[in-house]
Amino acid sequence: MNIIFGDNISALAREKYTVLELDTFLIESKNQTATAYAVLEHVPLDEMDVLPEFVDLHQNLMAQYRNQNWKYCEDAIGTLTGRWQGELDTFYGELHDRIQELKNQSLDAGWAGLVIRSA
Repeated sequence: MNIIFGDNISALAREKYTVLELDTFLIESKNQTATAYAVLEHVPLDEMDVLPEFVDLHQNLMAQYRNQNWKYCEDAIGTLTGRWQGELDTFYGELHDRIQELKNQSLDAGWAGLVIRSA
């Protein structure tokens, strides 16, 4: 798996590889955002027939994370962990831990799910 920052992933790369959105970072010192994407080169053969379902589930996970739908996220993480030869398991684990912390916070409706970095 490779990780790419930025939205300039070519259509050719998206046709050849499975590309999944990860986190969007707010870089405070530059007042800019950058989205990270996982580029998966190898999908196990036994997952090829359900690949579109897993891709959709991952995309919905990220959308529901921004919508603060924690239950959906926890269920999706449970289903997605172990997929793609476990390449995203660390990400899913960190997202799960972050959700556990966020569930106990009062987030306003404008919360966008950005990961804030100072540099």
